[in-house]
Amino acid sequence: MSIGIAKLAYRLPTHKRSINQFEKEGRINSPASLLSDFGFKNCYIQEKTKKTSDLLLESAKEVVSGVERESISRIFLYSGINSYFEKDNNENALELFQYPVARLRHALDLPKANALAISQQGCSGLLSAIDIAYHLLKSSDVENESMLCATVDV
Repeated sequence: MSIGIAKLAYRLPTHKRSINQFEKEGRINSPASLLSDFGFKNCYIQEKTKKTSDLLLESAKEVVSGVERESISRIFLYSGINSYFEKDNNENALELFQYPVARLRHALDLPKANALAISQQGCSGLLSAIDIAYHLLKSSDVENESMLCATVDV
């Protein structure tokens, strides 16, 4: 059995600014030179007209295109953002009950896939999702089984 990453897709917001610009504006705490040494040269800024969940869905649709839907048994979603902050009306308590992984499963038309969210892991959340998927696939008897690992972060 061969287990690996079959497809990869990502989306970035359209507005890009340099870390140096943010430093000049006083919008970052660390020196731009230090951030640059860590590999951060630019920052992508999300427009208010588009939600990060839209970017996630676009990427996920690209990944599952051409994949037999019935073969996708699980969806793992790591989200470094809280969908609560994407809402216009933060005072409505019902807005707190948001389940992005369930919405993603529905939008991708994967009703049989077990949808699981991973949180509180920071940048390593996607790596944890891949690790869990790998071990589940390794122990599975199902032939041609697939799993979707998705992430959205700010």
